Amino acid sequence: MKRLSLFLCLVLAVAATAPAQTKHRPSSVFKTAPAIQYPGDGYMVAGEYWNTIKPMNTETPNGVEDPLRDQGALHWITLGPDGSNWLEPNGHWPGGYNLTQLWRDGTRLLFPVFEADGWTEPLRPGETADDRYMFAYYHPNVPGADDPERNFKNTARFVDDARTRLVHEAGFPTTAGLDFKIRTHQYTANEQNLNDFVVMEISVTNTGVVDANADGTPELTEHALDALAISAWTLPTIAVRITTTAGRSNRFGAGRTFGYLGAPESGASHPIFSWYANVPPGRTNNRTLPADGRRLFGVNDGRILEGYTDVWSGFTFLGARQGTYEEATGEDKTTLFGTPAVGEGAEAGWYTSATNQEGSLHNINQSDLVFNSAVAAFYENYGRTGDITTIDLSPNGRLFSSGTAGDVTTFGEAAAGVRPDGDFKYGSETVSKEAGIQQPVWEEALNNGGDFYDGVIGFTQEYTFGQTVNYGMGPFGLEVGESMTMVFVAAGGFRWDGLSDAVDAAKWAWEKNWDVSDELPTPPAPDVNVESTQDGTAVIRWTDVSGLGEVDGYKIYRSSQFKRTAWTDVGFRAVDRYHHQHEVVAEIPESLLDPINPNFDAFAEFQGETQNFYQP
Repeated sequence: MKRLSLFLCLVLAVAATAPAQTKHRPSSVFKTAPAIQYPGDGYMVAGEYWNTIKPMNTETPNGVEDPLRDQGALHWITLGPDGSNWLEPNGHWPGGYNLTQLWRDGTRLLFPVFEADGWTEPLRPGETADDRYMFAYYHPNVPGADDPERNFKNTARFVDDARTRLVHEAGFPTTAGLDFKIRTHQYTANEQNLNDFVVMEISVTNTGVVDANADGTPELTEHALDALAISAWTLPTIAVRITTTAGRSNRFGAGRTFGYLGAPESGASHPIFSWYANVPPGRTNNRTLPADGRRLFGVNDGRILEGYTDVWSGFTFLGARQGTYEEATGEDKTTLFGTPAVGEGAEAGWYTSATNQEGSLHNINQSDLVFNSAVAAFYENYGRTGDITTIDLSPNGRLFSSGTAGDVTTFGEAAAGVRPDGDFKYGSETVSKEAGIQQPVWEEALNNGGDFYDGVIGFTQEYTFGQTVNYGMGPFGLEVGESMTMVFVAAGGFRWDGLSDAVDAAKWAWEKNWDVSDELPTPPAPDVNVESTQDGTAVIRWTDVSGLGEVDGYKIYRSSQFKRTAWTDVGFRAVDRYHHQHEVVAEIPESLLDPINPNFDAFAEFQGETQNFYQP
């Protein structure tokens, strides 16, 4: 194997020692403040995309919205903080950067279930839904909650001696008789976007034992589940600055855009629900393009002009397979209607569902709305027109010839090779360009040969606090004893290419069953700590190089603190290639930099000696 080098860039005078580290324990720098560190939560900060995994059985009341949080009961898995702080990793890219792309509520994964004959006294406080719907709820009273084989949380650990993959696992039973096991992966190698995502396997097994009201006494045994869906909900921010004391300040000068992008027709390999900074809306009134020199997109605050960043975030479902993640059968799990869970190739994303409204179509505490939003594509109209007064829960006419409105178990087999259109994800096509596309998309790869508005397939809209990102998959039926595994990925990157390449990397790793060491050999990851001293030096402690295998050693660079570099010259462009930049040169070669968007032209708006400059 070719010998590889590792390097560290430092801004302090250096004195160094090198004690060996335990191979599999997480680095001490993975720890967050003690006040918010909860045993068994997954702090995924081994790569460039940071996030926190909080299972339903977390010890913290993760989210002020759950009506039963005071009972230790939750109905979602959270990626991000618990709703009461900004300190825990929350969809940061690059890792550790002080602008987060999500509100402190993070991303919620919810699991509504449907029973055509109705549930008995479902645990649904505060809901107005009918009894056919409820959430799969974790509650300390449900059968199995006292079984450590079914109810557990394992701290994130490296699973290989080289410390290249961090894994977190947890499991918990629920009121719906579904036992969950989740396994989350993150890679350290900054190669081919492999460290720009966090990917989660969510295995559910139908035990058939339903304790809908969580009183400890099952109402049903040997119960086959009619329908399960998964819904991903989040509150994008685009740019909020967080501080080390959990403070925050808004950076909302740029346009805040979210939407469904990357439809196969655009040439992308996988569609992604995305959010990113855009041109301030005042410069695109009535769908007019900004004048020359006014295209400010990618700048996280148009008011103080800190710099061109162009960071994109997003999530998507990679698919669903039969069995638990330990079984790795590789056989697809289809929906109730015989369709793929997601779709491949020209059909990629067809069978997932996206809505662009909050409240009337989706509410994280109302199981019927969450279920219908998650499977919206299969209805005749659940947000397809963007008009909530025209909801029609009849089976989608493009796929089905019969069925009872509002009862997905009666819809039958879906027509093959036909895209359902009951949701809003193709708003630019099924409604109109004007209704589906409210903000310009400057990435050429997404414009399908058209202009910044009309070429886009999918939808993009300005984010307001009345809207959320809602993306779903399902419905799936589960017989007693049957298991399935859903795969969800959250990612970030520089421009659309960085984000989409990260999702492609996650899909590639999934297809390799997560062991990519033969395909992409990388140097082992060291454990590094930096400590300042009273005499103004820094002590660096790292893993003994003799324990790192085929690695020559470390390169440590000392740089002057006064040097400043323009964001548009380097900035985040360097993040994906920083490990290749080993030579000390006057300027980083352009070949090592991802290009800034050629449509960005607001250079003249940077003012003074501090705007658009940063310390590398």
